[in-house]
Amino acid sequence: VTFPETALPLQIFEARYRVLFSTLLAGADGLEEGLISEDKPWVGTRRFGTTFVLEDGISSVGTLLEITRHRRLDDGRILISTKGRQRFKILKVVQQQPVIVCEVEYFAEEEVNSDAAASAAKDVVDLFKSMSELGGKLGTIRIPDELLLKLCTLSPASLSLWVASLFPAFPDQQQIVLQQEDAMVRLNMVRDLLSQVVKFYQAEWAVRSAFGAPEGRAGSRSGLVGPQWDVDEEDDALGGGDSSSDED
Repeated sequence: VTFPETALPLQIFEARYRVLFSTLLAGADGLEEGLISEDKPWVGTRRFGTTFVLEDGISSVGTLLEITRHRRLDDGRILISTKGRQRFKILKVVQQQPVIVCEVEYFAEEEVNSDAAASAAKDVVDLFKSMSELGGKLGTIRIPDELLLKLCTLSPASLSLWVASLFPAFPDQQQIVLQQEDAMVRLNMVRDLLSQVVKFYQAEWAVRSAFGAPEGRAGSRSGLVGPQWDVDEEDDALGGGDSSSDED
């Protein structure tokens, strides 16, 4: 599940996706000859959509991504870095193969400026910092200082989506947050999620302390954050994903 303002690296190797991304990157240097479909409306736009894949299809809400960097390897693979720009809702699927093409409607991202939203956002920031501190002691997570600083720069609406993006081990919950249009509801969702993680870590730390276990040694994992959650926004290595993205 991808979110606005978050980075996603992809490694493109399947033939149909090499054609798609070569077309999206039309006009850029280093592309493979003969793979650009000049008649496509998305030629050269650098933008495409992703949605969460379900057992019986795809989710109706996804995120528009923009390609920010790319590099073609000698074997034909394309390594790209992308950034989420905007949420969308699928109105109609107009093509299934070779890639899914849809008509979409973009969300109007409205900010919330109420006292309740400001209070909920503060709770989210405080809980996130508590989770970071406890997770560091337990050796379960590592959160760079710059990410903690970024928390305070986000609006309540953006904060709710950004925090949800940091739980990739739980795509079902992420998708629920992504689809929610009400920013206040999203804030409450991520606040509840963080509260559960903090309580779990507090209990685990109490047990560790009672038995004199040292800090920083990874023990049991929280069922919420998954194994060795290592958060870093920097996409130094172009690549690391797969070619499962579809055009919107």
